[in-house]
Amino acid sequence: MRDYAGAKADASLLDWLLRHHRSLLTADTHGWALVSYALLATEQSLRTVTWMKDWRTRTDAPVWALDNLAIALRTVGDHETAREVSLRALELSPNNLDARTWLAVDAAREDRPEELNALLTEIDPARVRPYFQNLLTLLSAYPQAIPTGDSTP
Repeated sequence: MRDYAGAKADASLLDWLLRHHRSLLTADTHGWALVSYALLATEQSLRTVTWMKDWRTRTDAPVWALDNLAIALRTVGDHETAREVSLRALELSPNNLDARTWLAVDAAREDRPEELNALLTEIDPARVRPYFQNLLTLLSAYPQAIPTGDSTP
């Protein structure tokens, strides 16, 4: 399901699966997590957030699914909950570089340069996926821009 339903740009198969098998997919955490991937892969961030609204009660949620939720939450502008999700993902997997990078984004966004610098020293850019490498490049320049005033939106 994940490979095909998540790859359909129109998401019609995913819609059908959710209409006809919602209870089965929500009953099983693995199915629930796979749906989060498919929703995010079809660029349905708000729907991903709605689908995963019970994430706090799913103590067995895989870290990668929490990472999906954090991305969806950030996309819809709920940075506070996204930070909470990233902290939970990092708690479950202390070496989760995606979560750590998102927390660095939060530190920059919320003007916490000391926290940002601390997080950046904990992340090896060579060990993250390309998207995050680019993000880390931008984040590493941010503390240098603050004193010059170049960080003002």
